[in-house]
Amino acid sequence: MNGPTAPNPALPADRPWRILLLSDGRPGHYRQSEAVLLALSRRHALAVDRQEIRLRRGKLARPLGWLFARGLLSARSLLSLSFSLDPDGIDRPDLVISTGGTTRLANVALARHYRVPNVYAGTLRGLPPRLFSAILLPYREAEGRTNHVITLKPSPVDPDDMPPARPWTGTAAEEGRRIAVLVGGPSGAHRFDDADWEGLLGLLGHTGWPAGIRLLVTNSPRTPEAVSDRLAEAALRHPALVEEFVDFRTAGPGSILRLLSRADAVLCTEDSSSMIVEAICARRPVVALVPEGRSLRADEARMLDDLAADRLMAPLPLKSANPERLSAALTDLRPLTANPLDTLADGILAQLDRAARG
Repeated sequence: MNGPTAPNPALPADRPWRILLLSDGRPGHYRQSEAVLLALSRRHALAVDRQEIRLRRGKLARPLGWLFARGLLSARSLLSLSFSLDPDGIDRPDLVISTGGTTRLANVALARHYRVPNVYAGTLRGLPPRLFSAILLPYREAEGRTNHVITLKPSPVDPDDMPPARPWTGTAAEEGRRIAVLVGGPSGAHRFDDADWEGLLGLLGHTGWPAGIRLLVTNSPRTPEAVSDRLAEAALRHPALVEEFVDFRTAGPGSILRLLSRADAVLCTEDSSSMIVEAICARRPVVALVPEGRSLRADEARMLDDLAADRLMAPLPLKSANPERLSAALTDLRPLTANPLDTLADGILAQLDRAARG
């Protein structure tokens, strides 16, 4: 723990905080909840209980939530109808934490049943904010809303566990520096055409990189099979530039943190805001490689614009990316200096204190 435990009327001071983490089994969700745990553990000892849940009646979630919010349905009934969950089978927590739409109703119902505070990362989709003690969102337009904490997406990256990145100068003095290249793929908001992929693959053999630069490349579950094959081929063809290619298809999850710890800068396709935020939390300069087909939700677009305005990340069209433009973008960035886990913990605890004091 790197900071003192501040007295907080919402949580006990004389023993570990018992945390109930609700998981829907989706890594993109439960990793955010695990990041909240990691942040809070820097302030106080924790005892964590994990509960995997499954929403039984998805189509009824909104009306059941409406009834619960208006006091027309008990917490026990909501848990039984929506999740087949008996709260008596769960040890009483001091705090409930979750991320992801499937967990929202269970989060508020268990917090209400045990009369304890709760933390939720994500949008509420119609549930009133008064049902949550702290709501974590990365969207600045939510600032000032009831019980909201505006923060980077929670990321289980502790930069204190990594060597510091060497500053990027944009000169020939980059000798020995490594750049992690994190490759995603098509998503609901991003479409990649052939020119996008050619632009990306062209970087792996480009002769314009400063002497001594090495690339650490990895793909992801979204990367098309043919593109993954070509990434592997490029790594074999250009061993002097591509130091390592970690193929998700054989390596499995967990490789990104290892690459981030070795990298001095990061290139990441924009389809994965989670990977972008993890790289930012690692206190690395980040360039987001943007494909031609892009149709982000307005709040996601504003979040990325805010990161760029804060010089934590720079967007660059994928098909026109080259070492010179990438070097210029990286040189202009100003990575975090504080540990984002401390910032997250302090924001959550301050909000829990406000909620407890009414």
